[in-house]
Amino acid sequence: MNTDKELMQQALKKLEFFSHMKSVSEDTMRLITALRERLEQPEQEPVGWFDADSNSVQWKDGLRNCDLADRQPFYTAQQPQMQPCAGRNCGSTNPNLHSAECFEDYEKATGMRAWHGLTDEEKAELDAEYGDDTLAHLDAIEAKLREKNA
Repeated sequence: MNTDKELMQQALKKLEFFSHMKSVSEDTMRLITALRERLEQPEQEPVGWFDADSNSVQWKDGLRNCDLADRQPFYTAQQPQMQPCAGRNCGSTNPNLHSAECFEDYEKATGMRAWHGLTDEEKAELDAEYGDDTLAHLDAIEAKLREKNA
């Protein structure tokens, strides 16, 4: 099973790959930046663990009970409680990882569009029109794709 850090690294790698393949929205670029920043932060390490069998705290190596004064309170930063995503087929509590359906809904809601390629009919029309003129053929394909994805 992957850790959150491994999942974030995988997501960042995919997002960076797609950002080089086609233009992506500002929201996607902000997500890439946020993932990079989060992955650069050091991992938080616990200083102790509660042992139910002995009803005591087992401290990290180097820490001992005698390092604390009698009745000294011991505080820990409370981890934020993430609400499950309400997106379609999602329920993720990780704000950076969502289902494909949830992401599709997000794309529609934010105006991001899916890539539209050429149909077989459009390819045949361009092939018939430009035949062996490779550069003209490539220019026509590029223009048609730009038109469909504008």
